[in-house]
Amino acid sequence: MLSINLKNMPRRLALLFISGCAFLSIGTMFYIFIRNCNALFLEPFKDLALCSTELPLFGFDWLPTFLHTIAFSLLTLLFVENNFKTKFLVFCSWCLINLFFEFAQLFDLKINEEVIGRLPIFLQYVFNGTFSQQDMLATISASALLIAIFYIKEQTNE
Repeated sequence: MLSINLKNMPRRLALLFISGCAFLSIGTMFYIFIRNCNALFLEPFKDLALCSTELPLFGFDWLPTFLHTIAFSLLTLLFVENNFKTKFLVFCSWCLINLFFEFAQLFDLKINEEVIGRLPIFLQYVFNGTFSQQDMLATISASALLIAIFYIKEQTNE
């Protein structure tokens, strides 16, 4: 089992880890409580009472994508050099990855459901997902926000 001791972790890494996990958790809670467990990674839990209600979205359908981009960007920073150029590449990479998967959902590819079920989960997402311009804007916005925050932080530390 993976064990993480935050006491021995440098403060910067601990903050990145906690922040990344928090954003990921909020996005997951959104899927559980608001979207009725409507996500591939929650498929095994669909029958739980927790997933039985679907609350109104009030126009926030894009929020999980926004949070996902931030969470995975912050968690990736745990494993790379601590400089703005590397951070910028991480933020842009996650933006492009999310845009690729979102754009791939635009094409209505007709594939047998049995075949889709045997594909890796990231490819199942492409075939079962729904294209959303809001999600594309959310991932671009999240990446731009991270770039701005870390750029300002870099400039104030000099």
